[in-house]
Amino acid sequence: MILRKNSEGYRVDKRRELYRAVEEIYGRPLEETDDVFSLGGSSLQALQLVVQFEEVLGVPVDVERLITAEAISELIDELVADEPRLARE
Repeated sequence: MILRKNSEGYRVDKRRELYRAVEEIYGRPLEETDDVFSLGGSSLQALQLVVQFEEVLGVPVDVERLITAEAISELIDELVADEPRLARE
């Protein structure tokens, strides 16, 4: 079965991949309220996360969005929802 970018299954798969990227880089599961600072990581880890997000989504991700996000989980939801629009830009 092929999942289309606007299907719920596709979005769930992308969210799962992005959560997994956070866990791999920061070494622990992402909590709903975690931001870059509560994860206790370095700026290098934040950049690694941006690269991973870009690889999963196939679109550029601004590091400032990651740093200023109130919660990474909310940013992930926004990025997955915005992905089809961002890919056209």
